Amino acid sequence: MNGDHRRAIYLGQANLKTLLGVWIILLTAIISIFLGGWDYLVSIRGDTLSGQPTHSYNPYPAYWFFYPYAVLPPKVGYLLWNLTNAVGFAIALKFWNSNPLAFAVTIPCFWTFYGGQYEGFFAAAFVLALQCHPIIAGFGLFILTFKPQVGIMPFLYVLYKRRDWRLLILPVSLYLLSFIVQGWWIPRWYEHLQTGFEKDLITATRINLFPWGLLSFVLLLRYAFNPKIWLLIGSLIMPYYSVYSLATLFTIQPPRWWFNLAMWGFYLLPAFVPRLSFIQAFGFWIPLGLLGLELWEKRKKRDDRENGLGKGTA
Repeated sequence: MNGDHRRAIYLGQANLKTLLGVWIILLTAIISIFLGGWDYLVSIRGDTLSGQPTHSYNPYPAYWFFYPYAVLPPKVGYLLWNLTNAVGFAIALKFWNSNPLAFAVTIPCFWTFYGGQYEGFFAAAFVLALQCHPIIAGFGLFILTFKPQVGIMPFLYVLYKRRDWRLLILPVSLYLLSFIVQGWWIPRWYEHLQTGFEKDLITATRINLFPWGLLSFVLLLRYAFNPKIWLLIGSLIMPYYSVYSLATLFTIQPPRWWFNLAMWGFYLLPAFVPRLSFIQAFGFWIPLGLLGLELWEKRKKRDDRENGLGKGTA
């Protein structure tokens, strides 16, 4: 078998995996509207239409973005919401040249569609902010502010990497407009955020390691241009961070198959063995494990490179 033939087989297998991954993402997005959707239907849609956030904790300008979905009939809006997330994931996977199949079978991908979250918006917004004209990229930064605990680190990474003040024109303008239209809403939002944290946000999906996770900031001294490190640090340092918000990270690089299986087992096991529900308080093992693997891979590549150079000059 010659090299061209082997390459053709490899490309065919790669294309098949890509198509299968995209198919699973779309299928999950569609089927989920008949199975779940509390986060979208009650939290996002309900609070957007009521004009009084109760179950959601987004900065007020976010509800302007949610409104076109919320005014549609519930199932129609939920379907469009999920399909927009799917497109967002596809954009990010293509940009990072990642593996759609490996991503499609992760918990964050499933949870985004089943719960009605919007991590696909975040994945696409991160890409938009990284590569587009500064004014257009500013819209990506604006979307990243919808969940400050998730968006702050990719937001800061974009500013650090691009170093262009024009990136801030659109998000700052939209927030200033919100103060004109809705008044100085920051105190109301912060009070609601505090109340929610005390009552509703202590959930099994948490994976943060606050305040000890703040120590991970030191890694930026060495890996300042590694977006995966920035995102993983963000998942550790926040007072609240959910496992499904790892979706943006997984569009850059999905976890290894055995790590993915471990994540599924971690969340499914307590459902079958309720006595093990206490383990969900230790969800921080997930970002810590991913961070450890990322650092190990960087170290291994550096050692391999050094060894290769050494053999070449011996």
